[in-house]
Amino acid sequence: MRSAIKNIGLLFTGQRVLKDVDLIIEDGQVVDIGSSELDGYDAAGNLVIPGFVDCHTHLVFAGDRAYELKLRLEGESYLSIAQKGGGIMKTVLKTRKASEEELFKTAQKRLKKAIRAGTTTIEIKSGYGLSLEDEIKILKVIKRLRDESPIDIVATFLGGHVVPEGVDRKRYLRIVTDEMLPRVREEDLADFCDVFCDEGAFTVSETETILTRAQELGFMLKVHAEELSHTGISSLAAEMGAVSCDHLNHITEDDLIRMEKNGTVAVLLPGTSFFLDSGKPPVTEIIKSGVDIAIATDYNPGTCPILSMPIILALGCLYYRMPITEVVRGVTRGGALGIGREDIGMLEKGSQADLIVFQVPDLINLVYNLDDDNIVAIFKKGVIIYHR
Repeated sequence: MRSAIKNIGLLFTGQRVLKDVDLIIEDGQVVDIGSSELDGYDAAGNLVIPGFVDCHTHLVFAGDRAYELKLRLEGESYLSIAQKGGGIMKTVLKTRKASEEELFKTAQKRLKKAIRAGTTTIEIKSGYGLSLEDEIKILKVIKRLRDESPIDIVATFLGGHVVPEGVDRKRYLRIVTDEMLPRVREEDLADFCDVFCDEGAFTVSETETILTRAQELGFMLKVHAEELSHTGISSLAAEMGAVSCDHLNHITEDDLIRMEKNGTVAVLLPGTSFFLDSGKPPVTEIIKSGVDIAIATDYNPGTCPILSMPIILALGCLYYRMPITEVVRGVTRGGALGIGREDIGMLEKGSQADLIVFQVPDLINLVYNLDDDNIVAIFKKGVIIYHR
C-alpha cells in the first residue's frame, strides 16, 4: 500500500536538494518524488533528510572514564593515561565483570537515546572484552539489540583493539586469528572485522595478519587508521578492499589516492577530535581527493561520549569547517557507504524510506539552531518510530 510524506518544504535526498515535494513510499521504500494525492504524513513545510547512519560506535561497555577527562585537562596525554592503567584496558576490566544482561540493559538505554536523536542505522563494535569469552559476550549483546531494535544494527568484531595486559603479543594475535575470528564467524555474530592500528595498539604487520585471516573467513574489513600517528595502514587496508578507514588525522595524499582507487570510505570522527583534542584530519585534501566521506560519532567511554548525531553534524561544520551539504551527506549517504550499504542514507527511488522531519527551513539551521529540539518525526522503512 502506498503512502506519502506530504508538503515537504525542503528535501535533501542524500545527493540533491528539492523544494516543495511529496515523497511517495511503498513497502518501506521510496518509489517516487513529486506531487501526490495520496493520504499520508503532513511534513508541514519542514525539512526532510535521510535517517542518520552512524557507521562507527563502541556502544557496548560497562562503566565510564570521566576521570580521564580531568587528567587530560590537567595536561596528561591519552597515551600516558593508558600506560598508567587507564584507557581501553580500564573499560575492558569493567566490561569483563559485567553480565550479558547488565551490558544489554545499559546498551539498550544508549540505543534508545541514539534513536531519539535520529539515528536509523548504527554500527556497533566489540573490543572491550579482549578474551574469547568476553568478546563473544559483547557480540551476543549486539545481536540481541539487533533482534529487538526498530532500527538496523551492523555488528563489527574488534578483538584487535589493544593487546590485553598480561598476555604475550604473539599469543594474543594467535588467539584473535585462530580462536576468536573462527568462533565469531561460526556463530554469525559480526559482519565486519576492525583493527586499531596505531601506537599503543597494533602494528601494521599485526593488523595485516588479522585482516587477512578475517578476509579468508568472509568478513568485510574496517580499520582504525592514522589517528595518533601515520602508519600507512590506510593504504594497505584500501588495497585489501577495506570498506572504510576511520579517524585519518594523519592521512597522506598517497593514502588517499589508494583509498579513492579502491573505493574505500573515509570515516571522519569530529567528536573524538574535539573531545580528545587529538588534532584534525586534512579535511580539504580529503574532499579534493574524491574519496567518499562518512561522518560518525565514535561513541565510546573514553574519547567521545557523544551519541547525538545532530551534535556530531554541527561539529563537522563548526570544528572541521566542512560545508553543510558535505556534512549532511556524510552522516547519511556517506555513513551508509561506510558500512557497505547502498539502499539506505538516501531518499531516491529504490532507497529504504528511513527519514527525519526537522522543524527548520534549511540545512544550515541544523547547525544554527543546534540547541533546539528540532526533530518532529522519525521514520524507519516508511513507518513512524518517533513523533513529537
